[in-house]
Amino acid sequence: MTAPEHMAVREELMKREPLFHRPEFGTKRSDFERMTAPTFWEVGASGRRFSRQFVLDTLERRYDSPTEEVWEVADFHCFEIATDNYLATYTLIQGERVTRRATIWRHTADGWQVLYATGIDENRKKEAGAHQAALNISTRISKRAMLSTKTNAAECVYDVLNMSLVVSWRRNM
Repeated sequence: MTAPEHMAVREELMKREPLFHRPEFGTKRSDFERMTAPTFWEVGASGRRFSRQFVLDTLERRYDSPTEEVWEVADFHCFEIATDNYLATYTLIQGERVTRRATIWRHTADGWQVLYATGIDENRKKEAGAHQAALNISTRISKRAMLSTKTNAAECVYDVLNMSLVVSWRRNM
């Protein structure tokens, strides 16, 4: 659950998710460059790791030929994991496809910037047992964030990313 003192941040981040699907925050490469930290990376619903460069290239192509997308966001929560750093978790429903999403956002003097994003396809639950660990990554990250007493943002983000890598490694065994 989102702490009462973070409800305003939750509302701000809800306006920005799903990530890269909100044209009011920009549709040009330069907009996405401003929105993402230089060290940004993503683990997609497929379990593949994508670099910032790959994501920017993909977004540029996507917005050259836009298509209408219908989606619904549910169970949106926000946790402060370090000063000015927040973990947003939610479920994204796109027709039959349901994914659990987790995004790490940093509030800077220039606005919000995304550090990391991941999505786990809930419809793949019936696959191999190792995949089950990946299905709950958002929940585990959320619990870790709630229990964290760290004040160093880099340390918290490193821990969260490390957890994601461990889950990815287990999936690929």
